[in-house]
Amino acid sequence: MIWALGGGKGGTGKTLIAASLGILLAREGYDVIVFDGDFGAPNLHTAFGIDRPSKTLLDFILGREKTLRGVVAPTPMMSNLRIVAGAPAPMNAVGGKYAARDDLPDALDDLKCDILIIDTGSGTGARTIELFLKADVGTVVTTPELASIEQTYRYIKAILYHKLKSLDIFSSLSSRRESVLDDVFFNGTTGDMVAVVEKLMERAAKAGPGASAAAVEKVFDVNMKLMVNMAKDRRDQLVGASVCEIVGKFYGVDMDYIGYVPFDERIARSSRRGRPFVMEHPTSEVAACFTLAQKELLRSAPEKPAGSQLSLMRS
Repeated sequence: MIWALGGGKGGTGKTLIAASLGILLAREGYDVIVFDGDFGAPNLHTAFGIDRPSKTLLDFILGREKTLRGVVAPTPMMSNLRIVAGAPAPMNAVGGKYAARDDLPDALDDLKCDILIIDTGSGTGARTIELFLKADVGTVVTTPELASIEQTYRYIKAILYHKLKSLDIFSSLSSRRESVLDDVFFNGTTGDMVAVVEKLMERAAKAGPGASAAAVEKVFDVNMKLMVNMAKDRRDQLVGASVCEIVGKFYGVDMDYIGYVPFDERIARSSRRGRPFVMEHPTSEVAACFTLAQKELLRSAPEKPAGSQLSLMRS
């Protein structure tokens, strides 16, 4: 089972949440791998107190390792909690010479575990969105700040755009496909994404047969959740429900609010010590909120894992 954490804005706490969920799941006996999918400034390894990973995703991207299994590394926490550390582009990288491999999403299938958690990078780059869509359950992380919420809407719009581009019905538009998509999707006056997609389907149908209601439904079929991080008061906690309501009304996506993480000044201190917060403060409100979110994700997954050998041994 694959979970992904994403969002349009950096600094929302995706890495903290990915690491915390991984720790809580491993404590319950699941075999977990946490994958750093940030191609710009990866730092997931620091959340587990790892200073210098011996192998990173860069070894796979550059072909020094043939499979992703070759770059999986242990964490100092538990034997059933492992990591694929990310790596920034080399300082001498020029233009597109350094980039994530096109086959990276498919290569994730080579990782053997109960639950794979992908900590994607921020922004709406194509490869970042591809990693998010690879997941069985994708969780968008935002903060209550207006800038972060605005980027959340843009992120969901990018997901719909990416799914539209992959539909076979637009093959009839040939080389004009992207220009037609961009013209209607980004230059339209309406903020209603359902109306935008229907308009695109009409244009595709005129160019060739194949536009159907089933294709439209496929675009909006995303198992997507929302978490609000750094909530300081009740008003911040309620932001998530409002965002999900707007996403359902104007974007056509059924998005579930699975909870908030309260602001806690101790998180920064734990991070500086290289110690996961949920291990230093297991009885805190923050840890309790992570546990609730974890249960919601397990409940909403299309198919729960049967359990690792460790789980069976414990039972």
